[in-house]
Amino acid sequence: MSQYHLSIYRHDPSVEGSGRYVDYTLSTGARLKVLDALDAVSKEYDTGIAYRASCLMGRCGSCAVMLNGKPVLACQAQVEPGDSKIEPLRGYPVVRDLLVDRTPHERILTSVRAHLDASGFARPAAFTYGKDLYSLTLCTECLVCQASCPARNEVPADFAGPAVMTQLARYARDPRDQGSRPVTALMEGLHSCTSCMTCSEVCPKGIDVFGQAILALRKGAANTRLPSPKVQDDMTEMFRQTRLALPKSGPLLVEELDNAGCAHGDVAVFLGCMFQVRHKEDGRALLDVLRNRGYSPVVPKGLVCCGGPLLWTGHEEEARQAAVENVKILNETGASKVITACAGCGLAWNREYPRLLEGTGLSPRFQVLDVSRVLAAGKRPEEGAVVASGTGRCAYFLPCHIRSQGAADDARRAAEMAIASSGGTYVAVEFPECCGGMSASADPQLASRLAAKVIAAAERDAIDTIVTSCPFCVENLARGARRARSKVRITHLLGISK
Repeated sequence: MSQYHLSIYRHDPSVEGSGRYVDYTLSTGARLKVLDALDAVSKEYDTGIAYRASCLMGRCGSCAVMLNGKPVLACQAQVEPGDSKIEPLRGYPVVRDLLVDRTPHERILTSVRAHLDASGFARPAAFTYGKDLYSLTLCTECLVCQASCPARNEVPADFAGPAVMTQLARYARDPRDQGSRPVTALMEGLHSCTSCMTCSEVCPKGIDVFGQAILALRKGAANTRLPSPKVQDDMTEMFRQTRLALPKSGPLLVEELDNAGCAHGDVAVFLGCMFQVRHKEDGRALLDVLRNRGYSPVVPKGLVCCGGPLLWTGHEEEARQAAVENVKILNETGASKVITACAGCGLAWNREYPRLLEGTGLSPRFQVLDVSRVLAAGKRPEEGAVVASGTGRCAYFLPCHIRSQGAADDARRAAEMAIASSGGTYVAVEFPECCGGMSASADPQLASRLAAKVIAAAERDAIDTIVTSCPFCVENLARGARRARSKVRITHLLGISK
């Protein structure tokens, strides 16, 4: 028999200040889904808990709740034996217990005219919908993506959320629709999306919400030359001129290295714009980390921006150009592995390049890995390697783009090993899921607010150093610490790895 200890949020609107958690225990040999557990509690304890349930098959989207802080469909998500917390869906007014008021969402859908506008459309003889449109029609509006979205939860008045963007993209992709969907999306905060891609990860129907909805709308806006944040326009123009997404303030790191440009090797390094321009010390540390573990990394010349920031702001053609140029150069090295230390670069290679390279006749003849996978493999530095010191109480902040690569476990293990080697003490901290680093160019106020929450969590647990694996996270969290006048130090994982 398994024991399930459930802490369930209870709220009676007729009793002022009644919001509280009530504990219930179930003993059963069966595996329980959230809905099974709620039914069992209602039957065993005669509690009258209010919750929604309808199809019981994940098709209606009505039963969404929070399970241990994550939005799920109650009829689909398993409850593990032990302690669990069940709460109403985040970001919506609570009507009673686990019931939330969906009126705010429905009001937005009405205001954005989320219905087919086929006025004046003449149906052609050959008519197809396409796989992306079909995928978007699977959306049940369960609001799981809304509850998981850091931007929508932080600034709901500025960003309508991924579920609304999904509906706008659905009609934008319908050849019959005559509406100006990218314009509407811009008015509803399209560029306030932090590109964390959490919406795609949590969708119960498997929709790539970020790629098929938000990116599609951003691409539509860019192609029709609709207004976009100036920093993003400048970045795109900079790429066209220099093949980088950042302004050069001196020589690139690759131009400073003595052995850069070696033609062949089994392991190559993709530095990316941030380590080439603004974080050169961490770029050098990446090479040191690999050499200290017995590798002889190749650092090719001529590599350009990974293209991720270009693609994620809607500039797909420029991103495709970057992908083609980078793959050609790295294929020529003969490397079987390419190591990067930028979470965004790794995600661009592993998530976006397969689609960007379609029809080009090119494909990478190597595997792209984040350096955390190398560190987590357990290959220790050679005898006598010097490590950093004075890191104190350290916590690891997991970047969204590491999580989206499926590298979260390796990254955490690598951080724990590096912190221990540096003489620090690893502390597990429950951080917010997104620091807003990728949104700093489009919505700096949102980025500031999200970073402030991470810094506050670190200070609450008396953390001396936040370690992370993304240069965008490093920069935004460092800005957040300065604004808060916090003494918390921010460092890339490479800063404490040797």
